[in-house]
Formats: sequence, C-alpha cells, structure tokens
Amino acid sequence: MCKEYFKEDYELIDLFLFKPLFPKVLCSNCLKLLEYVNDYRHCLKCAHKLIDKKCIDCSRWKKLNLQHTSLYYYNDFTKEWLNSYKRMGNYKLKYCFLNDIYNELKKLANNNYIFIPVPSNKINYKYRGFNQVNAILKLLPFKSIDCIKNNSFNDQKNKNKLERLNSKNMFSFKELNINLNKVCIVDDVYTTGKTITDIYQILIKQGVKEIKSFSIIRA
Repeated sequence: MCKEYFKEDYELIDLFLFKPLFPKVLCSNCLKLLEYVNDYRHCLKCAHKLIDKKCIDCSRWKKLNLQHTSLYYYNDFTKEWLNSYKRMGNYKLKYCFLNDIYNELKKLANNNYIFIPVPSNKINYKYRGFNQVNAILKLLPFKSIDCIKNNSFNDQKNKNKLERLNSKNMFSFKELNINLNKVCIVDDVYTTGKTITDIYQILIKQGVKEIKSFSIIRA
C-alpha cells in the first residue's frame, strides 16, 4: 500500500499452525493504520460503532434477524485500499487482509456455513475484470457458491444514503440446483446495510434457514 520496501519474514511457528500460509504484503506501519471492530464498543448485530446504547442502523432492519460481523472500520487507510482494489482494479491487493479474513470465516466454515459473495453490477465487473469479493474467497479453503445475480447497471457509490435505502432490490437468485441450509453473505464493505438485507430477503425466500453476513470493512 505504501510502496516502501519490507522483508517478508516468517517464523518457524507459522509452519505448525495448521492453516494456509498467506503472503505478507503489508508492512508493520500500514498494519498499524487498521482500526479493528473488536477494539471498539460496537453493535453485536451489525458491527456499527456505538455511541449510544441503541444502534440506529439496526432499528431499520427490526424484522430481520441480522447477524453481521466486520473486521475493520472505514478510515483513510481502508478507503485507499477500497479505491485501489475495487475502483482501480489493483488485483494484487486481494492478498492484503487474507490472514484476518481466514481467521474470522473459519469459525463459520467449521459450523458448515457456505459463503456467498456479493456480486458486482455488470458495468463495474466489465470495467474491473473481476469480482472483488470472489477473488478473495477463491484464495481461502472454504466452500463458496456464486448464486446471486446483480441486475443493476448503476454503481451504489453514486447514490447518497437515502437513495440507497430507498432503492429497489437489484438482486435475484440464479437458477442453480443447490440446497442451501446455512450461508454467510460476504461483502467488501457494509455501508447502509441495504445490499446485505436485500440478499438476505432473497435467501429467505429460497428457504435458507440460517443466514449470517460478513464484510471486511464497516463504514
């Protein structure tokens, strides 16, 4: 991220942790810029940083049994990562947070959860050439299924918060012969919750019994 030279050091214990050995691509100075959700008082349903006792974001989704977790909060560093990886298409940046993502998703994988990536809209996919979430999931030893279709031609970043919340559901379920029981929706960033809750409702209609969601970043 900072383009500074650093040595990719591994310790002997790394060989005996019984987990994939992911490439280290962030220096210690960049790692210090990450704000971990678990280091702050946050809502246990949507990971929103709490100031008051009541989570305003969760009040919008009272009817849904939302169970969302995130790794980091949105700040200047994660904003730069999102812009370089997602907007500019710097494919190598998919390696940045693999170790933390693996540790978080492994808990769900051990409980037989299948991971569903949030799909890109058609224009962004054509411009970028890859789905930013799927690219990361493919590096992890967990089962994931690309079963949600994004029918929108518009980018959510061009909408304000109210426009996002009032927008129509742009997702649909692909006609696949699969039986889903426990799934986790995976996205790069949770902003308003509209994307997650739209997909959540589609999966409920498909008869999925247990649904959780995860995002790398919580805005």
